[in-house]
Amino acid sequence: MYFQHGYSKDKLAALYFLYRFREDIALDTFAGIMSDNEWIPYLELKGCVGDLESAGLVAALPCEFGQSYRITESGDAMVEMFMTQLPFSYRKAMDDYIDANRERLRRESQYITDWEKQFDGTYLVSLKVVEGHRVLLNTTILVPDQAAAERACSRWHEKAQVLYLSTLNELIGGDKESVSESKDDGRHGNDE
Repeated sequence: MYFQHGYSKDKLAALYFLYRFREDIALDTFAGIMSDNEWIPYLELKGCVGDLESAGLVAALPCEFGQSYRITESGDAMVEMFMTQLPFSYRKAMDDYIDANRERLRRESQYITDWEKQFDGTYLVSLKVVEGHRVLLNTTILVPDQAAAERACSRWHEKAQVLYLSTLNELIGGDKESVSESKDDGRHGNDE
């Protein structure tokens, strides 16, 4: 039972999570999940991911919001070979967590927020919708205080999809005909 204890078990557990999640995930989010559930301590997870990346079992992907990670084909093969070295109850707990939180985690990786205090005491809030490695919507708003910045960031995760779709609708029209007409008439940019 080589993987049942210690650092090697942590690496296998990290690989197993990525194997089951099948989505890109930011390192801080990943480390938070693993430590909050007491599967792997936060700092140890960060070390594990670095080792797994060096071994070619996970890939680091540059993103608009930093770096995300995903399992590679070699990592898939490793998990398939050794997953039974992790206790069933451990794997079941991860499976249950992923099943219960997949949509929330996907939203967190697609709807990016950040805020920064300005010299005059106001806060600049950056709000993004990303898909894969492409930014679909990027907007910045100025709010009066930290509470408003935190509220905007919190609500962005709930409202981003609706706001993105309404922005598209307002800017390029709500029906397919108006979108295809604007593509077909050869106009780009200003009408003049």
